[in-house]
Amino acid sequence: MGHRLWGWPTALTDEQVRKGRYLLSLGAAEELAVFVESRGHCLLDNGRIREARMAYEHACRLDPLSPGHWSWLEDARVREASLVPDGGNLNTLSNWGCSMTISCLPIANSTLSAEPVRTFPLDSTRYRNYHPTLGRWIERDPATYADAMNLYAYAGDAPETFRDPSGLWWGVDHDYYTRQSLEQLYRRTDPQLRYLFNYEVTRGCKVWAEEKLVQANIGQDSTAATIPVTDGNGNVRMISPFDDLRRHYNKSSTTAPADADRDYLNYLEQERQVFNSELDKVRGEAASSTNQSACVNALEALGRMTHSWQDYYAHAVLQNGKAGPAWGAGIAGSPTALSPQLRASTLWEHGVTEPATRDTGKDARGNTGDTLRRIAATNFVESQYRQYLVHWFKKCKCFCPPKP
Repeated sequence: MGHRLWGWPTALTDEQVRKGRYLLSLGAAEELAVFVESRGHCLLDNGRIREARMAYEHACRLDPLSPGHWSWLEDARVREASLVPDGGNLNTLSNWGCSMTISCLPIANSTLSAEPVRTFPLDSTRYRNYHPTLGRWIERDPATYADAMNLYAYAGDAPETFRDPSGLWWGVDHDYYTRQSLEQLYRRTDPQLRYLFNYEVTRGCKVWAEEKLVQANIGQDSTAATIPVTDGNGNVRMISPFDDLRRHYNKSSTTAPADADRDYLNYLEQERQVFNSELDKVRGEAASSTNQSACVNALEALGRMTHSWQDYYAHAVLQNGKAGPAWGAGIAGSPTALSPQLRASTLWEHGVTEPATRDTGKDARGNTGDTLRRIAATNFVESQYRQYLVHWFKKCKCFCPPKP
């Protein structure tokens, strides 16, 4: 949920996105790579898989860190290896109007090796490129039709409240389902919980805690290199939370599933210890800087755990690497009781959309695997909040929100 496979290579930073800057002009090589990738789409749609794969390879060489090119290349490689032609997907190049301007003829090597030139002004939104003159996207949506025909689904049906600067709808899911879990918690009829939430904890405290949880949760997808990691030779390097695969129930292609499970559980235990150790520092009810800082640190640890709990439901795949049928077939598990039939997904198995969206099969009530995963994620997080967040409120309610 919200996990991004690649960071955009250009200077469009998370800080710029937060400030409302969503577009960044592409360079000449990047524009040519987009053109070559579009040729690949056309070739792929016409069953010319080998030529499409070659086109995507050239696009990757021109713009090696772009998120889309590598995904399409991997798809073409899989198709070529299995000799499975395109199955008449409705999301073809002609449906997007590209066939009017892009030839399906094989791409000449001279064209691909030529010095890149400015062809037309494009703006990047990280995952797709926009042609401001034509007023349209010139690339396929990597999420395909995940939002169906609802033009506002990208923002959780609340475009005045949410935004999706990356171009992937899943960017709001961690936010949305965290708030759903909190809402379920606050609706609990348990007398002790009702008294705590209605009389002991102020509304301002609940609002502040909710925003802090969401911020820490979404921060797990940050591409800023802030985490020290030591390799097998004792060398320390800084990576981003986004690139720390264990946080997202992802793994490298060389990591054994059992090792990935161990890394994931160890990470959760690490954050749990941070949560508990910070709350152990809270003494009395005075709004001291020590008490306030400890409460903030504990809540942020809980927000990070929330992201990792949700990512289990978003990223888990079957042992064969397929997304399903899993939840719809009764194969589930939880972040604290991992299913032996499931494992962490690699980045290629993750794809440009979450594995959850590709979980085929339905339960007896007609719920899809995707829907069942979302329900399970919301319920699991709410069950954990009954333990962790209730404990936090009892310890920190007297100085929440923190005083400046």
